[in-house]
Amino acid sequence: MATPRRMQISTLVNFVYDDEVLLPVRMSAARTVSGASGPATVGALVRLLICSAQMCVPARAQLSLSLPVKNQTPGTDPRVAQLFSAARAGLPKPAPAGWRFTWREDKSSFVLKAYAGRAISSAYFFPLDESVIDTGAKEAFAPSAAGFQLTLRKSDQLMKRVSRLRGVLVLADRQAYLVDVPAGGAGGNRAGS
Repeated sequence: MATPRRMQISTLVNFVYDDEVLLPVRMSAARTVSGASGPATVGALVRLLICSAQMCVPARAQLSLSLPVKNQTPGTDPRVAQLFSAARAGLPKPAPAGWRFTWREDKSSFVLKAYAGRAISSAYFFPLDESVIDTGAKEAFAPSAAGFQLTLRKSDQLMKRVSRLRGVLVLADRQAYLVDVPAGGAGGNRAGS
């Protein structure tokens, strides 16, 4: 699964992934790295929450992997090729051609409107920017014949003016689309613009 789901425990809301998760990260080596210098070590500090139906517990791990350095065109490891292919296929995509998004700001909320050219039965917005949307508040979804409207309550931690509304929109069929709409974006701004 490449898209999260909303998990509420009491008044706390987390965005969680279930089962096996692959979050691809693009990496490249400096041009000065050579095989003569020995293996290269890739390291990462991973911070995550491990959740059950009753609670989420923070965890962290320091990971490292030692890789041989070779002067050759990178190849695909057949042992993991299918895993990466499936993960890429499930990543959020740009919205279909013809979809348009606009949003406006009210005193306590952002109202995101989508014109999709068809009825949408449900949608959930996962914000990419912290402290913009109150993730614990219920999103008010209103369908229309050609799309929908989502009312998103502002976070009480919002301290600056929002110039873009960015996030991932997940529909009922688990299709996920990237949304990146500038302020005052009325009149045909599309996801990714």
